[in-house]
Amino acid sequence: MIRVDTKERIRELYFKEGYSIRAISRMLKVARKTVKRALADAEPPKYRLTKEKTKWVIGPFLPIIHQWLEEDQLRPPKQRHTARRIFERLREEYGYQGSEETVRRYVRLWRQAQPKEMFLPMDFGLNGWAQSDWFEALVELQGTVITVHVFLMRLCGSRALFTRAYLKENAEAILDAHVRSFQFFGGVPTHIAYDNPKTLVAQIFSGRRRKESKYLQALRLHYLFQPEFCLPYEAHEKGLAENAVRLVRHNSFVPIPKVNSLEELNEHLERWCLKYLEEYLPDKEATVGELLAKEKLSLLPLPEVPFEPAIFRSVRATRQAFIHFDGNRYSVPVNLAHLPLTLRAYVVPPEKLRAKSLSFSGNRIII
Repeated sequence: MIRVDTKERIRELYFKEGYSIRAISRMLKVARKTVKRALADAEPPKYRLTKEKTKWVIGPFLPIIHQWLEEDQLRPPKQRHTARRIFERLREEYGYQGSEETVRRYVRLWRQAQPKEMFLPMDFGLNGWAQSDWFEALVELQGTVITVHVFLMRLCGSRALFTRAYLKENAEAILDAHVRSFQFFGGVPTHIAYDNPKTLVAQIFSGRRRKESKYLQALRLHYLFQPEFCLPYEAHEKGLAENAVRLVRHNSFVPIPKVNSLEELNEHLERWCLKYLEEYLPDKEATVGELLAKEKLSLLPLPEVPFEPAIFRSVRATRQAFIHFDGNRYSVPVNLAHLPLTLRAYVVPPEKLRAKSLSFSGNRIII
């Protein structure tokens, strides 16, 4: 590598004083190839490593480090090696005598060399696709702070969204939330993207193949929409719903709502959803409500026969005229003791849960 002042002199002799390459080579006693390289590149000369330096201390341990890091790619993100954990294992299991900083540097270089995921923003047309999600939030209910489970569904084209809170994320809540969402939108999305909750997915196979739960099958057969499932740990596949979770949490749950009933909270959430229809989207050059009016043309029509958002269970009354459901014991008329019954359960407000009230229709018990 030539010095900076030599390169500068070569360029001066050629461009300013008019010397030829051969004359400059003789005058400065450098090869003509060196002169040509100096004339072709105006940047200051830089040192280039032609052969990798020998790593005397960490070199013998690099295959072990690489093996651990490659195995980590098949494990959950929260159960992967940190650089410090690799250093501790090398020291305890293999007698490594080097510094922790050396291990950190090579772990960092290895990770930087791995291919990175690329993401492209998706632009949904007004085609009736939707994304769904759940999240938890704190609410002060009658002076007591509790955690509620909040359902959210968002149309991808118009960005319209619907959200509703429940005490539990169970099958009854799933069914009730879908029915109310479709009523709010005035139609049924053609496709709905989900995570993989147990209330909707009975079994996960490789790729995107899923065995649907009986509750999802009942919903799908009634409304005729197509469910789409995200890959595990790939929440970005339904980014519009993830963004909507932050939007709802920051606008409807900050500060913590103080309500006297769950219905009061849900009325508050529905008012916010209606207000959000007035939101102007600069990239769409229209409000959410205007886009929703257009997207309704792509939604499936609501069935004439409404869907019953209930789960059915076969139960038998005990000799004390009790039935058991969801960890609770309910009394029934004494003439139903010992009889097989069909239980039909809906989403029940907290006040009814405390009263454990029942109604009867033939041999069916309605909670």
